[in-house]
Amino acid sequence: MKFRNYCLVIIGDTSGVLAEIEKVSETTPNILDGKGLIIATFSSAVSPSELNQWFKLNKRNFLVFDLNTNNSGFNINKKDIHEGLFGFLNKTNLEDKSDDLLREILLTSDTRSDRIFVKPIIDAETIEVIITEKDIEKMSKYEREELFNKIIDNGVDKMSENDKKVLNFLSKY
Repeated sequence: MKFRNYCLVIIGDTSGVLAEIEKVSETTPNILDGKGLIIATFSSAVSPSELNQWFKLNKRNFLVFDLNTNNSGFNINKKDIHEGLFGFLNKTNLEDKSDDLLREILLTSDTRSDRIFVKPIIDAETIEVIITEKDIEKMSKYEREELFNKIIDNGVDKMSENDKKVLNFLSKY
């Protein structure tokens, strides 16, 4: 498992995107919101291709960059904005973070997480998001409504068994 630092640019509809970023981020995302354009920086153990699929699944217009200095460069002339977005890079040692996570996984018998995770489906080109009742309990009313609308908007004929379970959980709130 390898942690990476990312820069994500969301263009167009940005409603609800912070929750989507937080679901794949290991750190609190740094956000610059410019009305119809969001720039976010964060660390994650998710690979670039998985992020690509995640944001496509959520129907986002986006650009995602691995902030590895061998592969990318960045500069914002306004120092406070530059520090707000990229200052965390100087404070984070990703190798240590990866080692700590692996050590923690090995030392605990319970490796399950309360976080929502993205699980690739082997035979399909889509990603199925598994959401538990605990995840729904932690959501705000707005997030639950947004999830409900997203499932319904896909159409009843395209509803998976997991979608039906999630709707059942949502109906309790």
